[in-house]
Amino acid sequence: MSFFLVEFESYPGGIPGGVGGTLSIATINTTSGFLAMAVWTNVGHHVQHRLSDPKFARIVILGLGILLLIMSILILLRYHFAN
Repeated sequence: MSFFLVEFESYPGGIPGGVGGTLSIATINTTSGFLAMAVWTNVGHHVQHRLSDPKFARIVILGLGILLLIMSILILLRYHFAN
């Protein structure tokens, strides 16, 4: 953001970046926010659809459980050998 605001210097004590910089940042943030919401909604719909299949959901939950167990063991080992 500071890259865009440098081009729109304001008078000392004024709004950093001036009105042009503020509008540029607001436009970039709004556009990227709408795109992010669209992607998040689309991906969430597909994930929800896939998880409604009991066989797929069981495999995913088992895989995540195994990953959680591995991460817990690694954290405990790191804590044990750090002291």
